[in-house]
Amino acid sequence: MILARLVSEGARDFLQEEQVAYHDLSGSLFFNVDEMFVLIERPKPKRAKRRAANVFKGSRAQVLHALFDHPDEWVTGSEIAENAGVSPATVSETFKDLERRDWLDAKGEGPAKRRRLIRPDDLLDAWRDSILAGRASKRTRYYVPRMKPEDMAHEIKGANYYDDFDLEFTGQFAAQAYTPYLSNISHLTVRTFGKRTRDWLLSTLGAREVPEGANLVVIDGNPNKNRHRMHDENEGLLASPLQVYLDLLEERGRAKEMAEHMRSQKLVWR
Repeated sequence: MILARLVSEGARDFLQEEQVAYHDLSGSLFFNVDEMFVLIERPKPKRAKRRAANVFKGSRAQVLHALFDHPDEWVTGSEIAENAGVSPATVSETFKDLERRDWLDAKGEGPAKRRRLIRPDDLLDAWRDSILAGRASKRTRYYVPRMKPEDMAHEIKGANYYDDFDLEFTGQFAAQAYTPYLSNISHLTVRTFGKRTRDWLLSTLGAREVPEGANLVVIDGNPNKNRHRMHDENEGLLASPLQVYLDLLEERGRAKEMAEHMRSQKLVWR
C-alpha cells in the first residue's frame, strides 16, 4: 500500500489498474483485497493544485515520441513507459489527456488495457502550433573556423568513433540528409546529452561562442538511454525524423519550409 501526501489523478488510475492500494491526505483511498473493495475519490487539497502540465513538454513529450514510433499498434502503458524512459504514472497521465482530446483509442481493462494512436496528423498539428506559439528552446551559437557543416559532421564522427559521447545531428543538416531541399546548409545543429559531451564537442571543433555569424548551433538535450536514433548510410548520427521536424520549427530563415517538406515525405501515416 502506498501512503503519500498526494496521489495524482493519473497515478490513481495506474495504481488501480495494477491493484496497488493507496491513501493520501485528501482522504482518497483504494483497497481491493479478496472480497473487500474500497474506493473513495476526493479532490486534491487546494494547496496541491497546480497548473496543468503541457503534454508537449518534458517527460510527456517523451511519451508522444514513443507513441509516434508505433502509430498503428496497440500498446500497453508499461511498454510505452519502457520505450520512453519515463514513469508509468507519467504515461497514465499523458494517456488520459490524449484520450480526452480524441487522439488515443483504448480497449480492454486493467493491466491488459491497450491504447493506439489515432489521428496522428491532428496531434502533430497541435504540437507544431504549440511550438510556434511558445518560447523557443535555448540554443547556443558558435563559430568554428574554416569548417563547413559537413566538415564538422565528419570530424565529429571520426573523433567519436566508439560512441564515447552522446549526441545527434538535427535541424537543417539532418533534414537535408533525410529529404534534400536546400542547395546550401549554412550551419550544423547538434543536440548534446550531458555536459561532458558538450564540452568534448566544443573542444574537438575549437568552437567559440558568437552573437552572430554562427556555423554551429548546440541544443542541450535531456539524457534518455531509450532515445530512438537513426543512422544514415554513412553511419552518421541523426535524430529521429520527428525530432528533426520539431527542431526545424524553431530555426530561422527557410527552416519552416524545410520542416513542412520533410513532414510531407517522412512523417506520413495511413
